[in-house]
Amino acid sequence: MLVYNFMFAGLPGSPTGLAMAVLNRTKGFVENGINSEILVTTFNKNHSRDMRLLREKGLLKVPVRYMFDDLCDNSESEIFSLPDPVNKLIKTENLQQVPDSNPLIKRLFDNGKYEYFVKYNSNGKINFIKHFSNQVFADKVAYYNDHNLLVSEEYYFPNSNIVLSRVYYNTNGQVFLRYLYKKSGQLFNIIHFPSGSTFKSEQELVFYWLSNILPKNEIIMLISEYAVYKQALLRVKDTLAKGSKLIFTLHNNHYASPYTVGSPIRNDFKTILDHLDEVKNVVVLTKEQRNDLISQFGRADSFFCVPHAAKQYKGIQNSKRKRNSITVGGRFEKIKGIEETIYAFKKVLKEVPEAHLNIIGRGRERDNYKKIIHSLGIEDNCSIVNFVSDLQAEYAKSDIAVFTSYYEGFHLSLTEAMGAGAVPITFPYKYGPKDIIDNGKSGIITQDRNIDELSQSIVDVLTNREKLSEMRREAMKISEKFSVKNNVKCWMNVFENAY
Repeated sequence: MLVYNFMFAGLPGSPTGLAMAVLNRTKGFVENGINSEILVTTFNKNHSRDMRLLREKGLLKVPVRYMFDDLCDNSESEIFSLPDPVNKLIKTENLQQVPDSNPLIKRLFDNGKYEYFVKYNSNGKINFIKHFSNQVFADKVAYYNDHNLLVSEEYYFPNSNIVLSRVYYNTNGQVFLRYLYKKSGQLFNIIHFPSGSTFKSEQELVFYWLSNILPKNEIIMLISEYAVYKQALLRVKDTLAKGSKLIFTLHNNHYASPYTVGSPIRNDFKTILDHLDEVKNVVVLTKEQRNDLISQFGRADSFFCVPHAAKQYKGIQNSKRKRNSITVGGRFEKIKGIEETIYAFKKVLKEVPEAHLNIIGRGRERDNYKKIIHSLGIEDNCSIVNFVSDLQAEYAKSDIAVFTSYYEGFHLSLTEAMGAGAVPITFPYKYGPKDIIDNGKSGIITQDRNIDELSQSIVDVLTNREKLSEMRREAMKISEKFSVKNNVKCWMNVFENAY
């Protein structure tokens, strides 16, 4: 048996969320003697670099099949570097560079005519070069990887910002793939030059790729993260050896607003839940979500629960926990409900004036949080910290971690906090808290969106150090409750009982 993990999105060098979940799963498979590979379809101009980084960090333990590498018909990949192409461009076309206040931007002119806009990454490597046909609209954008190799180009309809086509280059500078779009934005043609094949959609292209790389004489367990390429996967399933199985996973709450029982199904999940006769096998992350799905759709034999594995923080013995510290970590988005934590914290300060709140992450709501903190006059007790690569180390410095999301799928950050000894206090959002926390023992689940109860729960834990210590001990048992061994055991149950 060989397990393939089909990603619907990329696999970056600094993974979070879904990517991290897949990496942890495949590590567990390897540790338990299960052969596994990851399949990636999303274009990443620095794919080789990111895979190297993941292996250096010890996160990637299995082979990765990357569709664009397989399709480019070029065995060499990013093994050499070229000089910055902008310098050659300036010299050969006799262009003038006009300084910009942003050091990562260059604007190039030809006798006063605006010709090129150049954008660099924060590491000083070129990102793209945009060429202007009439000083207003771009006719072409060229993208480069960290080796200064041209990897793809976008061409635009005249006098518009609408993409006409995309082409992809191998390391020999040859185009191997071309996408063509209608002015409406609809993709209608893909040409694969090495094979001379033409495809009408990405579904057809992905099917072509999978049917060429998946073995036909071996039993395969094909796990798809969500169902973006459902049509291609269902087609390829019919070509596999008898006993092979196709399994779709849901990594998030399937309800639209207000995200609970009785709410409509999210549009992006209808592809699965409205077609259970085709899909057949669906894995979710919590028992609560599985029960909700069975209550609504029946078909108990189609739904499986496989929780993520949780990890205990290895540096816990050396971490210096700050008394009365509270940490919130995650994307700065409305769905995370972080503003409610801030309002609750204002109430906490009335009884624990030395408490401190750390808000860690990145996103569009950052300025909003700053405004709320200023309006409440709590700047001295509240810090907003940029995204960190090791959030669990920050939890290990805290007494409490607060989670006030509107919805989640399993909430890895919650298990990371518990594994680092930060006592969790959460709203009862779907899904995660009810499966993960033993309420009143390893953490506290309040009433839904109740800021007063949230603030009082924080005060009760901070002012009762014996209770806090006991809850911390129980919270840190999370790695036993959701062990790698149990995770693999759950997957083996799916493999044995799926259709």
